[in-house]
Amino acid sequence: MTARFRFLSAVFFAVCLGFCANLSADTILRGQDGQLRSLVTTEERYGFSAESTNINSIFVVSDEGITLRMYDSQNRIMRETRWNSDYSKIESVIEYSYTGEKRIPSSRTEKYPSQSKEISIQYTETGAETKRIVYNTTGSRKTVVETVTWEYDSRGRISEEKHVSGGANPTEDKYAYLYNDNDLPPDYYVYKNGELLEKTAYVSDVEYWSVIYFGNYEIWTRYVYGEKKEEIYKLNGIIQRRSTF
Repeated sequence: MTARFRFLSAVFFAVCLGFCANLSADTILRGQDGQLRSLVTTEERYGFSAESTNINSIFVVSDEGITLRMYDSQNRIMRETRWNSDYSKIESVIEYSYTGEKRIPSSRTEKYPSQSKEISIQYTETGAETKRIVYNTTGSRKTVVETVTWEYDSRGRISEEKHVSGGANPTEDKYAYLYNDNDLPPDYYVYKNGELLEKTAYVSDVEYWSVIYFGNYEIWTRYVYGEKKEEIYKLNGIIQRRSTF
C-alpha cells in the first residue's frame, strides 16, 4: 500500500475520532446549521460532511473496517471506498455513473486491488444488469476473464443470459427463457457454443418435460410433482425405447 493511501486512511480515522469523541451509543451530533454531523450506534460510527442541505460524504467505521461514500450535488452515490479492519489497505473501490438527472446508475465499476480484479457493469433504465465484464488486472493491464450479457422481454423478464469466457479459446454458455401466456414457469434452454444441450418445457404447474441432447440422440423425461414418471429415448427424432415409472 502506498504512503498516500496510509496517510488518507489515518486522516479518515482521525476525522472519525474527532466526530465521535465523547459520544455514547445511539447519539446524534448536529452542527449549528442543523445538519447531521455524526451518528454513533452500539456497533458502528458514522460521520457526515455537508454543504447546505447536500450531504457530500459519509464514512462508516466498524469492526470490519472503514467505508467512505462520496455523493454528488443530487445526493447520488458516486464512489464507495472500503478499507480493511486495520486500515492498512484498500479492499475495494466502487464508482457509479449516471445519465442526465436519472437516479438509477447507468454503469458501475468495481475495483478490488488485493484480488487483482475489476468488474464493469452496465444497467438498463430500470436498474437491471445488461452487461458485466470481469477482468484480471496487473498494473495498468486488464485481461478479460468473462463477459456476461442479459436480454429482457417487454415485461422486464430475462429472456436470455449469455456467458463468454476470455482467453485465446473463448467458450459461450447461453440460457434462454420462453414465457407462456398462462403464467407457467418459462421453458428453459441451455446452449454450449451454440449447440442445444438441454431443454425444460412445462405442461402445467406440476408437470414438465426435461430433454437432454447428445447430438442426434435425445432423452425425454417427464416429471409430475418432481417425480420421474416417463422416459423416452430418441435417435434422429425416432423413438427407440420408452419407460414408465
